[in-house]
Amino acid sequence: MRPRAPVPQRPNNERELFSLCQQRGIDTIIYMGVASNMCVLGRAFGMLNARRHGLRAIFVCDLVEAITANGLNPATKLPDWNFTSAYGSARIQHYLERHVAPSVQSRELISAAKLSPFANDRRPHVVFVIADDEYRSEQTLPGFARQHLEKDFRCTFLVAKGNQGDARNDIPGLGALADADLLVLSMRRRALPVTQMDFLERYIRAGKPLVALRVGVVPFQADPAQRPDGHVIWRDFDQAVLGCHYQGYDPAARQTGADVWSVSAAAGHPILRGLAGARFHSPAWMYRVNPFGPRTTVLLEGRWSEQEPEPPVAWTNEHADGRVFYTSLGHWDDFKSEPFTRLLAKAIRWALGG
Repeated sequence: MRPRAPVPQRPNNERELFSLCQQRGIDTIIYMGVASNMCVLGRAFGMLNARRHGLRAIFVCDLVEAITANGLNPATKLPDWNFTSAYGSARIQHYLERHVAPSVQSRELISAAKLSPFANDRRPHVVFVIADDEYRSEQTLPGFARQHLEKDFRCTFLVAKGNQGDARNDIPGLGALADADLLVLSMRRRALPVTQMDFLERYIRAGKPLVALRVGVVPFQADPAQRPDGHVIWRDFDQAVLGCHYQGYDPAARQTGADVWSVSAAAGHPILRGLAGARFHSPAWMYRVNPFGPRTTVLLEGRWSEQEPEPPVAWTNEHADGRVFYTSLGHWDDFKSEPFTRLLAKAIRWALGG
């Protein structure tokens, strides 16, 4: 038996490292770590040199991170709250996938190694992220899931520690998104630390399925003046992901709720099967959300005043080739309405490809 080549003592010695691969018959290297735009890519043992030495390189996209600014556009050197750390990492990832090496997700490696604790649970994994101080989502969404989802889906609920002080910007357990098939988002104006926000942004920016409710139209649009150091704001989430332009609401609408109906032009949409022609009243007040992006499909409209236009209430969008559903409904009393709960259950199945 040929003796194994010793591990080099100088990890940046290119000749020693690639000689080791040759001696041990290693033909593929899987990369993870920091930073994807520096060490992982260009160091002596980085992906570029691996390719030059005839080796295959693969990187684990959710376990590499670029070194980029948070809230600063590096091209203009000007403040830009939409240029987050995860946005920079996503841009580097797309470049690497196009020009350097393919990627895998950590969940794929764990599954291939049969190490997942849920290996025998074939149900899609739905992660609910809840940070809402007005609509009791921490109560309504688990109740909805017990009644409509748990038979067919594995559900995880992640709730902000509180609604005041540091607790409002702290949602433990977001690493569960690495294994999520769908994100359901009910979150209002939080500025999470980079270490937490990275999980949410990586999931969303990858174009994975998303369902957002009510205040989920402004989940990350916190006040920059109140943002703690090291925390993240994503101000154009509504436009970039949901395909709308949130512009608030008329305070008078809080007193009336709204009449809601399905849009006849969308009657054939899978989410509206069994709901075509439906009309019902919601206690939720209407949001101003125009103009819309080119990939949106409006499913429901509503009216709270004869003197006001009829705003969209529910729609779908495409983001990074992934399915997105949003509705401005989600008041706690909406969950007592059968048309609403049917709509939400169907939207979840549609977002997952059903």
